[in-house]
Amino acid sequence: MILALALISLALFAYLLRSLLRPEDS
Repeated sequence: MILALALISLALFAYLLRSLLRPEDS
């Protein structure tokens, strides 16, 4: 359960990082 939460948060973090790195890649 905790592991799943960690994976979800990690994926979300990576997604936000991508958006910040490529703000014009929409």
